[in-house]
Amino acid sequence: MNEQRLAVEALYIGELRSLHAEMTRVRPAWCRNLKLELHDVQFMLCEFDKYMRSKLGERGASAAYSPPHLRESHAKLPLLTQPEVEQILSSSNYPDDT
Repeated sequence: MNEQRLAVEALYIGELRSLHAEMTRVRPAWCRNLKLELHDVQFMLCEFDKYMRSKLGERGASAAYSPPHLRESHAKLPLLTQPEVEQILSSSNYPDDT
C-alpha cells in the first residue's frame, strides 16, 4: 500500500472512532445494547450516503425496486456439493483458517 492510501485510511478510521465515541457519549445505553462497533458506524454512514443520494436524485444511489414476484428466484441457483466447495477452497489464494 502506498503512503497516501495509508494516510487516508488512518484518517478515516480516526473519524470513525470519533463518531463511535460521540455516539457512545450521547446514547450510551443504546450503543451498549447494540454492542455498537466501528463497522456498525461504517455501515450506518454507507446507508445514510445511499439515502441522501436517493433524496437528491443522484444517479447510482440504489438499485430500482423490483417486487419479489418479478425477481429471479434464487432457488433456481445450483448448490455446490461439499467436494466442490473443498476443491474451490483448495485452489484459492485464501489462507487456511483451520
